[in-house]
Amino acid sequence: MKDNFNHRRWFKNQYLGESTEDNINEMMLSPERIERFEGVADPSDLKLLHDMLGTVGEDWMRDEFDKEDIKEYINYLIDQIFRF
Repeated sequence: MKDNFNHRRWFKNQYLGESTEDNINEMMLSPERIERFEGVADPSDLKLLHDMLGTVGEDWMRDEFDKEDIKEYINYLIDQIFRF
């Protein structure tokens, strides 16, 4: 049977603390900024992005990647797309 304990997450939470990370995320993306992003993008494109992230995210999580791993990978993809 596989061990489901996520050592990486445990060490990261020991260093940062989960609530600290949540506070940082809340400060970075306010409801107003979310509304602005969503107001600029085509609604059907946003839905497609949401659905596709959900689909591949489920695959990754089934393969034992955690949410932070997925965020890091998405950031990597963004950096590859916007190289300026």
